[in-house]
Amino acid sequence: MQAISTGKYGARWNPGHNTPARYVIYLVQALIAIALSWLGVVFTPASFAGVGFLYWAEAFIVLFTLWWGVWGMLGTYIGTVVGAGLFTGLPLKTSLLFAVSDLVAVVVAFMIYRGYSSRHNVSPFGADILGKTRAFWLFVLWIVIITNVIGGVVGIGALLWTGALNASNYLLAFGAWVIGDAVILIIFLPVASKYLTPILARHNLLTEGLFS
Repeated sequence: MQAISTGKYGARWNPGHNTPARYVIYLVQALIAIALSWLGVVFTPASFAGVGFLYWAEAFIVLFTLWWGVWGMLGTYIGTVVGAGLFTGLPLKTSLLFAVSDLVAVVVAFMIYRGYSSRHNVSPFGADILGKTRAFWLFVLWIVIITNVIGGVVGIGALLWTGALNASNYLLAFGAWVIGDAVILIIFLPVASKYLTPILARHNLLTEGLFS
C-alpha cells in the first residue's frame, strides 16, 4: 500500500492543479451522492421527511469532501437537495435549506482533517482510523459524534421550520438521524478510506487543498 505524505494535503485554497480525469471524478461523485441520498431515505427501516435511519450517503459524502474539498462539498449539497429532498417529495425551498445540514457537517470534517490532523501525524483522509489510537478517537469524537449531531440539529431544524416535519416526531427523527448515520460512518468510512485513498493518491486524483 502506497504511503501518503500527510504534509502534501491541507486546507489551502489552490495549491495544486485539476486535470480532466478529476473533473470526471467530481461529476461522478455528485451523481453517487444523489443516488445514495435518495436510497438512504426510501430504502431504510424507518424514514421521516428527508431523513432515513440508514442514510447510505453519509460516510461517502464525508470521504468525497476529504478527498476533493470544494468539489466534494458541492456534490454533498447537490446530492442532498436532489436525492434526499426533491426526489423524495420535499419542496424546493425545504430541500435547499435541509441540504445545509450535510454541507455544514462535511465542511467541519474537512477543516478538522485537512487543517488539524494533517499537522498531527494523522491521515487527512481518515485512512489510518483503524491503525492509530489518536486517529480512531478523532474520528469518533468529530465525525461520529460532533458533526453528526450538528448535522442533525440543522437538518431537523430546517424540516421543522418549513413545516415538513411535525414537532411530535422531532425526537424520533433526530434519533434516527444520529444513530443511523453513526452506524453507517463506523461501518463504511474507515474501511473505504483505508483501501481507496492510496489508489486515488497513486493516480493523482486527490486535491491537495480546498479547491485543487
